[in-house]
Amino acid sequence: MKKLPCMLLLSMVLTFSCQYNRKTSVQESSVHDLPQIKDSGKLVMLTLYSSTSYFIYRGQEMGFQYELGMDLAKSLGLSLQVKIARSNQELVQLLKEGKGDS
Repeated sequence: MKKLPCMLLLSMVLTFSCQYNRKTSVQESSVHDLPQIKDSGKLVMLTLYSSTSYFIYRGQEMGFQYELGMDLAKSLGLSLQVKIARSNQELVQLLKEGKGDS
């Protein structure tokens, strides 16, 4: 009698874990890996507009994350494209939608 609830619980856990894996595999297919990024010729950086990450001062792009992105793009022989999100939530959403390179 005690085996029935355990078996039921185990089957529910396995069912939900299989559904979770299916959902994540769909999201992973939209992620670009390094060869795909190199083939595109550009590195797409998602960031927020702030004094520490990315900003424009007198027409010059600056910021710590911008400098890191430029250095990475330069070392890979790519151009850098910056996309600015208005909030952390929008930044996460853009990343989930595959709008930037992760």
